[in-house]
Amino acid sequence: MSENNSESWDKYQKLILKELKSLRYSNERMNDELITFQKELAEMKSSKEFVGELKKVATLSQYNDLYEDVSMLKRFKLQITTVMIVIQFVFGIALWYLNYSR
Repeated sequence: MSENNSESWDKYQKLILKELKSLRYSNERMNDELITFQKELAEMKSSKEFVGELKKVATLSQYNDLYEDVSMLKRFKLQITTVMIVIQFVFGIALWYLNYSR
């Protein structure tokens, strides 16, 4: 009977050790997930703070006006660049004509 108790105790100890290892692994995994969650939460808080700062600085209509102004400046830049290319082309033809027409 003592042998049977010893055998069952050994099996029970192995079962307990296996469960403890499983719990340790689960705990480590949960700690990793918690760290990841904390990082994501910190990023969300900083984003929320950034949006709050933007709201303090300007309103949505001011951002729309700024977007329109920037778009207008981009179109103007494109137009001026095109005009300058045409002017340089005309001057190039004029210089070619003056140098090679004689």
